[in-house]
Amino acid sequence: HDLSSARFGPDGLRKHRSPRLDLDSVYGSGRRLAPWLFEGARFVTGGRADPLRGAARDLDLVRTWPGKAVVTEPRNDENVMISQLHLAILHAHNAWLDRTAVDLGFREAGRTVRHAVQWLTVNDYLPRVLHESSRQELEDVQSDPAAWLSGKRLRDPKRPFRIPLEFLLAGFRFGHSMVRSRYALNERVFPPGLVRSDPLGDPNKDLFGDRDLPDDWTIDWSFFFPSRDPAARAPQPSRRIDTRITREFSLFPRAIAPHLPLPEGERWVSLAYVTLCRGEQLGLADGRSVADAVSVRTDTSPATTSEGAFAERRPLWYALLHEAELEGGTSLGPVGSRLVLDVVLGAILSDPDSYLLTATPWSPTTIGFPADFTVGDLVRFGQKAGEEHSPPRA
Repeated sequence: HDLSSARFGPDGLRKHRSPRLDLDSVYGSGRRLAPWLFEGARFVTGGRADPLRGAARDLDLVRTWPGKAVVTEPRNDENVMISQLHLAILHAHNAWLDRTAVDLGFREAGRTVRHAVQWLTVNDYLPRVLHESSRQELEDVQSDPAAWLSGKRLRDPKRPFRIPLEFLLAGFRFGHSMVRSRYALNERVFPPGLVRSDPLGDPNKDLFGDRDLPDDWTIDWSFFFPSRDPAARAPQPSRRIDTRITREFSLFPRAIAPHLPLPEGERWVSLAYVTLCRGEQLGLADGRSVADAVSVRTDTSPATTSEGAFAERRPLWYALLHEAELEGGTSLGPVGSRLVLDVVLGAILSDPDSYLLTATPWSPTTIGFPADFTVGDLVRFGQKAGEEHSPPRA
């Protein structure tokens, strides 16, 4: 949620945090303006006994009654997976304070975490979701950031960087189609649902956040990311990027979109409906217009597999999903990739302290990780650090 911090009210877009990929969704405004997040240079974490591991550890975020997480970005606690991902980053920060003979200090520990996340975004995340036509640029931008930036197509590089609505309301929402209806968290916990169809129902039957982590629910990250352990299980696969989303996403309480028109008495709302309505309310460009803007062919000739997605003027979100579907669904199509690539790299380069702009080239080997560092390595490092740092409680 570091790049998708828009809020919507009855009059449309209401507010936005920093457009940079700088983890302001984790660090907030820093220790001076958000002191409740920290104890000295360390993030404060919470938790309670975890029977699965036989010891009490810091395995949850700090929470107030009735279960609200003390975090800068409330959506980082919207489900169990993202809240524990957030927690792993907090523990990684704390671990980097401890792992060297010389105290890094708050600023340097935060810089290390930001550089690691930015590097992983370019070298692990984006290669997995971008169309092959865009992947070479990931190498180009790391070899010569200034040259890449001067050739950006989606904005005037002389103007301050902003996250475009086309990214917020469509381009970066491709992930909604990849979500499964159910997830196992570890060998023992497999909640039957993703979202809560009954607000008063049993919370142990869904993966909603905003509550204390239930017993045994500490995530085994091998269920989500490939492990370096050859004996580890294969992670649960995501769904393809296409025009279908899980039925669970049609069961959200209407409170998630109080300003959208809904039939009287309707209790539930579809996430697809919310996305399409917000795009229409804010006058979002259609798919064909965006395809034209990024210089991708839009006629119906068979020059590329996915051009048919832009033959008509369809809502942008749907058109980008359809484009990916026509390409096989294992990555975004050329238009979706161009939109995501330009915005994400622009957000990284707009951070004056970005790993791409350091005087000395940054790589994960500088902080003791292998050159093929992955997101799985980072979250396991953070989780292990949290377990080791937290003394058992009675």
